[in-house]
Amino acid sequence: MQHLNRLDQNLTPAAPPPRIAQSRFLSLLIILCLAATCGAQTLTDQVVNCANQLRAIVPVADEFKDQREQVLSSLNDLEAAARDGHQYLALYRLQSLWTSIQPVEYSRSKAAIAKEGLPAFEKSWRRLSTELKSQQASIDKSIPPRLPTAVRGLIQICLTKSQAYYESSRPFGEDVQIRSGLYYMGVASAELDFASLCLKQSFAGQPSSPPFHSLGPELQRLDNSIVELYKQRDAPELVEEFIALSSNMELANQLERAARYDGALIAYLDTILKLGLLEVPAPSPDVAVSLGTRLDQMANRLGDGSRDNSVGLIYLAMGRQALTGATVGPKAPDNLKKAAVVIDRVLPAYINTALEMK
Repeated sequence: MQHLNRLDQNLTPAAPPPRIAQSRFLSLLIILCLAATCGAQTLTDQVVNCANQLRAIVPVADEFKDQREQVLSSLNDLEAAARDGHQYLALYRLQSLWTSIQPVEYSRSKAAIAKEGLPAFEKSWRRLSTELKSQQASIDKSIPPRLPTAVRGLIQICLTKSQAYYESSRPFGEDVQIRSGLYYMGVASAELDFASLCLKQSFAGQPSSPPFHSLGPELQRLDNSIVELYKQRDAPELVEEFIALSSNMELANQLERAARYDGALIAYLDTILKLGLLEVPAPSPDVAVSLGTRLDQMANRLGDGSRDNSVGLIYLAMGRQALTGATVGPKAPDNLKKAAVVIDRVLPAYINTALEMK
């Protein structure tokens, strides 16, 4: 299963890896409940509700027994982003966590199929195809022509991942184990559920932009940098990091080829982040002040309310949150390194491609 290692903040459950998406009934029920309260709840309220749903799953899921603290910490970070008003970072993190944790519910609901064997699995797989096609058509039809780039990009990522995981699920069910195939079927479902959830939010009054432009040359240069780093740093202890890095790069290329340029921009910046975390040495704590100064300068540049900088705001908030966590606690060095990579590499890449090239 390693070559299909999830990209979502390394939240990979313990082996065996059947991280399976929630049942169709439960997923649709959740979305309908959220939709019913959409008018009464803010985006923050809904993100917090989703975080609580996910938080209830983690303690009882054996799939996460070796990562519970990490996953629960990520849920806390998600909730903090929502409560601090970083709505784009909150959605970005919710997409990752939703499709990594909700799948456990699907595993439980489909246990009978795993026991019945391959014919039952293949029947379920074909039935899901019809459901996914219908849901994707509904999503495509519902995307408004003007939407914040970050939201449109996250939806495009969900559409691309859903198709990829669905196509991978059958060979995994046939060649590895049925539970693994069911898991990837569930991930395909969860990706579309999250895209539907995004479309039920109101972004009235938020700046929006037409679709982003192609990133072909930038992606090729980034791909070359990854190849060079691999040649220099190929080592057994870095296998998982390089798998995640190359998978993220492939996602960016898939989005680029599909002309889903908003999603490609997010995947491109995510890949720069992952590459930087592998390349950059741990910074000295005394750089925190200068990092904060540069982050404030970038915030002023991205804070123009007349321009859609929603993708940049994801990483601006990410850098701010990492810098806040770089002062105390056992994760302080990791947070400082992440802040440095976001501020020194990711945000400049966004500015160069999204602002200076316009």
